[in-house]
Amino acid sequence: MTTGCVRKLNPCVEESISQQLKPVNTSLLKLDGYYYGSTPNNSSSHDVLILYSNGVLLNYTTIVNNNFSEFENQLIDGHDLEDLYRTKVNWGDFLIDSNRINIEQLAVEEHCSLYLFKGAGTIINDTTFYINKMVQVNGDRNYTIETTYHFKQFGIKPDSSNLFVY
Repeated sequence: MTTGCVRKLNPCVEESISQQLKPVNTSLLKLDGYYYGSTPNNSSSHDVLILYSNGVLLNYTTIVNNNFSEFENQLIDGHDLEDLYRTKVNWGDFLIDSNRINIEQLAVEEHCSLYLFKGAGTIINDTTFYINKMVQVNGDRNYTIETTYHFKQFGIKPDSSNLFVY
């Protein structure tokens, strides 16, 4: 019996977050809520990032059809939190250096492999930042993504403690 993901010629890869967590200067970005980002090609679907003062990043979900209330109700109800804490690809980290933001997160690519991606962008103000580049660290993928993230204040956030970023 085989468990996990196995391919004969190209075994699955599983990378990890590489940055050391550092406390974040909370005057540069608001952290008492979440950030939602959309690309110029799709303004009704938003990736949700939750940023924590300890440098942890949670890529929680995608809001579809601008349905923010459904997402916020999931946070209030604790919907899917058990799965969230067991899933490595939801977690990452971020660093702020002056007006620059750098993020790291894992993404599933090529069936089962987890690859580390690093993103870089600019902080516009304390409620908006722009990510314009994602690079696969141990690979050949380099994306220009042009995603602007906007802040939405919301008092409930999942705990940042997890098994993958520390």
